[in-house]
Amino acid sequence: MVHPTALRMMQATRAGMFRATQRAPAQAQQKSGVLVFRENRVPYYQRLFQNHDGKRQWWKTHRSPYILYPYYTLLLGSFAFSFVGMIRMLFASPIAKIQKRGFPDYVRQYASVAYLHSQEVYFPSSIADHLSHTHPEDANGTSITTPASLTLDDLDTLNSNANGGQGVYLSSNEGIQALPSCTIASVIVTVAKPNNTLNAFCFSFHAYNQGNWVLGLPQLEFGDHPCGSGNTLRARRSRTRPWRKHAVATDTDTTAAAAAAGVRPVAYIAKGSHANYATSGSHDHTVPGLNLPDGPLEGHTDRGVFWDPFGNTYMYDYDASTGVFEAYNDGADPTVWLAFAGRWG
Repeated sequence: MVHPTALRMMQATRAGMFRATQRAPAQAQQKSGVLVFRENRVPYYQRLFQNHDGKRQWWKTHRSPYILYPYYTLLLGSFAFSFVGMIRMLFASPIAKIQKRGFPDYVRQYASVAYLHSQEVYFPSSIADHLSHTHPEDANGTSITTPASLTLDDLDTLNSNANGGQGVYLSSNEGIQALPSCTIASVIVTVAKPNNTLNAFCFSFHAYNQGNWVLGLPQLEFGDHPCGSGNTLRARRSRTRPWRKHAVATDTDTTAAAAAAGVRPVAYIAKGSHANYATSGSHDHTVPGLNLPDGPLEGHTDRGVFWDPFGNTYMYDYDASTGVFEAYNDGADPTVWLAFAGRWG
C-alpha cells in the first residue's frame, strides 16, 4: 500500500514532467519571435465570445474584438438619439407644433373685430407709409441725420442714437395734413404661455390721435399727437379651458368681457382717441381703471364703421424666453422694425 504522501509526490512529478514536455516547443517559438499561449490558457477576449461549452459564437471572427468598437459606438449613438427624440416628443408643447405648421387657424376664427365711431376721420394707418412722412429727432427737437429714408427694414439703426434709441422720436413732416393710407395697419403677435396656453395680441396702428374734450368743451382739447399710436386687443386660448375673449382699453388699462358677433368678440374704438372698449356708448376715463358712463373726460363709441384687423396685417410669433420675433409669412413680413427702441411720435 502506497502512502498518501508518496502518492502526491508521484503525481506532482508526473505533472512536472508533462509541463516540461509542453514548455519546450513554446519556448522555442518564443525565441523565434512568435508569441504562443499555453494550451491550458485561453485569452480573456476569447472567453468573452465563447458559449458555456467553450465553443466560439457564430459571429466571432479570427480578428481582435476591438474591430467591433466602431459598431458599438454607432449602435449606442443611435439608441441615444432615439431616446432624446422620444423624450422631446413626449414633453414638447402642442402649441409649438401648431406654430411650426403656420399661423394658428383658431386665432383667425376667434380674433376680435372692431367698430370705429360713425364720425371717425382718423382711421387705422399704414405702418410703412407712416415712416415716409416722419423724420427722427432727439428729446431736444434736434433732427437726427440718417443715411437714407427709413423703412421697416432698417428702422432699428436709430438705436445707435440718443440713449440706445430710447430718446429718438419719429416726428411728422407735414402734420395732420398728410394722413398715411390704410393698408397694413395692424400687427398680430402670438405668445406661447405655460399650460398649453396661447395669447394672441392685435395691435392697431393710428398715425394720429385726437385728444378728448375736457368737460365736453372744444377749446379744452388736450392730448393731440400726430404720430403713431398702437392700441391692443387680446384673445387667449387654452387646450384645457374654454375660450376667454376680452378687449383691453388702452386709456384705462381695464379688461372686460366683449360682446360676441358669432364667435368673434367685438371691440368699440373711441372717436379720435382710439381707445378700445367692450361696449358702445360714453366712457369716462378720468380715473385710470375706472370706466364710468359720465364724467369730465369721456370717450365716445358707437356701431359705426366695421373693421377687421385681419384684413391686412403683419403676423409674428414672439418667444418670451429669447425675446425674438419670427414672421409667420415665411419671413416676408419685416421683423427689424420691432427692435426699434424709440418713440413713434
